[in-house]
Amino acid sequence: MKYSISIIFIAMISVSSSAQTLGFSSFGPLPGKAENSRSRIYYNLGETIINTSEDGKLRFNNGLLQSPNYNQSETFEAQVQFYFDENGNGIKDDLDRYVRQGSFLLDDDQYRLHSEEGVSFIGEAGTYQFIFEDAGAEDWSLSSEESVSVTIDDNNQYALVEFGLSPDVSLSCVQPYIASGNFRCCTNRTYTLSAINQGTVIDDQTVWLQVDPRIGEVIYNTAPDMVIDSNYVGWNVSLYPSEKVDFNFSLKVPCIDDDITVGELFKTIAWVDNGVDRKEFCYEQELRCAYDPNDKLVNPNRPDSLALLGQQLTYTLRFQNTGNDYAENVVVTDTLSELLDLSTFKILDTSHPDVLTVENNKDNPYIIDFRFDNIFLLDSTTNEEASNGHVMFSISPIDGLDIGTEINNTGFIYFDFNPAVVTNTTGTTYVDMFPTVSTDNQEILTFTKVYPNPADGIFYIDTDINSIKAYTIEGRLIREVYNSSSIDLSGNPAGNYILKITKGELVQYEKIILSHTQN
Repeated sequence: MKYSISIIFIAMISVSSSAQTLGFSSFGPLPGKAENSRSRIYYNLGETIINTSEDGKLRFNNGLLQSPNYNQSETFEAQVQFYFDENGNGIKDDLDRYVRQGSFLLDDDQYRLHSEEGVSFIGEAGTYQFIFEDAGAEDWSLSSEESVSVTIDDNNQYALVEFGLSPDVSLSCVQPYIASGNFRCCTNRTYTLSAINQGTVIDDQTVWLQVDPRIGEVIYNTAPDMVIDSNYVGWNVSLYPSEKVDFNFSLKVPCIDDDITVGELFKTIAWVDNGVDRKEFCYEQELRCAYDPNDKLVNPNRPDSLALLGQQLTYTLRFQNTGNDYAENVVVTDTLSELLDLSTFKILDTSHPDVLTVENNKDNPYIIDFRFDNIFLLDSTTNEEASNGHVMFSISPIDGLDIGTEINNTGFIYFDFNPAVVTNTTGTTYVDMFPTVSTDNQEILTFTKVYPNPADGIFYIDTDINSIKAYTIEGRLIREVYNSSSIDLSGNPAGNYILKITKGELVQYEKIILSHTQN
């Protein structure tokens, strides 16, 4: 089965056994088929939202899809939800809560959800069979029946299908995230600190936040439970599996003076430490003044652009209306690398949850449009802070990537009918281990130099090493040498390559440029 990444797909689905049709809403990245209709995502981050589809026949209201003239006497509905089966008895007890994970099949089409409200199907009377597909996360198993058949008709106009999930292991994993608009000098900025329970147990943790000490004042919308100082605070949370909680805070971005210059990096860190494993999110922002306000960030955000094999990537696309009038509609288009696993796509945060619609191209599911229709984004001269917006999502690489594989990403932002504003390009190179890091300043510690770079064939190393391995950007090993101070890449096509240099327990990665081919 080929998956696309839509969360709500406005369509009618044929049920082969009885030829009935259902419209549906979903909150996950694996929808039904999209041969004849453009698929669509409506993502509810907790706000009450009402969006009307293009054909005017369906609307999405607070997590459920309904017809505008919804009437219980003439409309039939089936709703599917997943719950955390805490005692594993296969029955939803009163204290069991719904979770934002899981997928199921209806007529061989797969639906994945990321909301406690689940998936709502509205359509004709008939009998429908829902089949459990997967738990939506590792270390979970089905505790209830695998297949559920329901009949909706005049006597039973609403049917609820509930699949129970029980954990295979006890895993504590609360992951923090930070999102905000552009970091522009002398402006006020609002931030969102999110914590998501990605584990398998009800987790009581403290989410810590440390704002860069150069920030003079931080205002917290929710009073912290622990205060070390004004820039170092923590909140106690108790989260069910897949549950998400947000904490908002605001600050004044510094102005330029003798001590602070344009281009400096400001670092804000959030973390959760359960005593066994520390989950951290480091949010680095460059101080901007006259810079392009539309940009793209990727986390992890190391100076060397490295990530460990299999590590999840978090992208933040930020935009600002710097014109002289409001923007009625904003579209952010992103083309993802085919080396990323679309089934792991998740929206984490957005500045405008009430108007966000996400669509993936029916011909190329890796092209995603984040649509902010009727956003009426004010211009920066009218209200600088309100002129900003962002969307943040996470996605993981496919399995089996080779060392040195590079994943690049660029965003395109459209304000109404204006030409696209092209963001910067982010690049992430996957490695099996990070280079040695200085514990004093967290700067990357290199133990050798590669020269010349670029070179037309032979690259030299200025110290004794054990091995040098050369990889293509796609991660294919093309040459390796041992106990040598040079490596010859003559005969290979010109372009970018990755060198993995090993000296004892030290590892250093260098991106090199082969300028042309020697024969």
